Amino acid sequence: MNRMMKVWIWVVSALALLSACSDDPYAALKSSALNAGIRQDSVFLGLELGMSRQQFFDRCWSLNRQKLVKEGPSNSSVQYPLKNELGAAAVMQFYPNFHQDRAFEVQVSFYYEGWAPWNRHLFADSLQPKVTALLSDWYDTEFVSLKGTSLGDVQVSMDGNRRILIGVRDEQIVDVSITDMAVADQLREDPLLK
Repeated sequence: MNRMMKVWIWVVSALALLSACSDDPYAALKSSALNAGIRQDSVFLGLELGMSRQQFFDRCWSLNRQKLVKEGPSNSSVQYPLKNELGAAAVMQFYPNFHQDRAFEVQVSFYYEGWAPWNRHLFADSLQPKVTALLSDWYDTEFVSLKGTSLGDVQVSMDGNRRILIGVRDEQIVDVSITDMAVADQLREDPLLK
């Protein structure tokens, strides 16, 4: 293959890549947010992205002593009861993912305490809009709907480095991840781009 043909193939490939990015609303949202130079590390309950494992454990221990949280199933998460913020008694369970002893993402799950297969009004598809409204209020942000991603239909918000992603896991659970995208990009961990 001659040099001119290689250059032509490279130019066409680069143009196709640029065109694909401009047609992807998530890529545009992410790029704009990360390039804004804003850092948002606040999560909830005094927890922050970037805190060490020990800071996380100390904060949760303090919340536990105040009877605001308790240990989740198998002691593998923290459980925070929501009385009526979601229209009925619900549970929020969370635990961070760490990189180099720093929390870069907090995985959260929401479900109604009264969920059962016969309680159709307490299914995750009814809970998801309420979780989105609650988090929109907590973080003073707007969410964008993305259809047909690798995670299914999701709601996403980007505020500087902090991305909040909301999706339905199954009939019972709504999953949320709060991620420091500056770290996730270094680790090449963005399921919406896979």
